[in-house]
Amino acid sequence: MVKLPEKIKIGAHEYKVLCPYNFRERNDLCGQCNNSLLEIRIDKNDSCGNHRAESKIIGSFIHEVIHGISETWSIGLKEEQVEQLEEGILAVLIDNGFLKIGGTDDQ
Repeated sequence: MVKLPEKIKIGAHEYKVLCPYNFRERNDLCGQCNNSLLEIRIDKNDSCGNHRAESKIIGSFIHEVIHGISETWSIGLKEEQVEQLEEGILAVLIDNGFLKIGGTDDQ
C-alpha cells in the first residue's frame, strides 16, 4: 500500500502532499507540483479511473519533488531530465532495498 508523507520540506519551503488528488482541472495529469501554493498533488488513479501501480504513484511523487527542487534552486530542468531522474532515483531506491514495492494495495 502506498503511503506518502503529508508534508515534505524542499529548501525553506514546506509542501503539502495531496494524495489521493482527483484532477478535475485536467484529465491528462497524474501528478503536479504547484510551487505557488506549495502543494504536490498525486492521483492514485489514471484518467480512466483505473488504480495506478504503486511504482507509478511513488514515481510520480519523486517526479514532483524533483520539480520542486528544480524550482526552489532555479535549476531549470526540462521535463525529459525530470523523467530521467525520476526513473533513476526510483530504480536506485528499489534495487538497493530502500523501497519495497508490492504486496496488497488497499487504495
